Amino acid sequence: MSEPKSLTDVMMSRLKEQGIVMMPDEFVNQLILTLHMNVNAINTMSKLADIKGYSLSKELNVLSVRIADIAFSVEGVRNDQ
Repeated sequence: MSEPKSLTDVMMSRLKEQGIVMMPDEFVNQLILTLHMNVNAINTMSKLADIKGYSLSKELNVLSVRIADIAFSVEGVRNDQ
């Protein structure tokens, strides 16, 4: 039994099949770098929220994971091109 695909995976594979996802490497590299920098910034905010006792840390962690998933999806599409 195969694992269900995420919406992002389905969308990216359909776009790739249609030849729509063709971005310049420089743009994709900058996008990936920016996404990873956002993950780092959110992780830092999450640690600060833990220290200060705010209840945002779980939400920030979820956001960080989602952004990282997007970054890895973009990397996968770039590597497939």
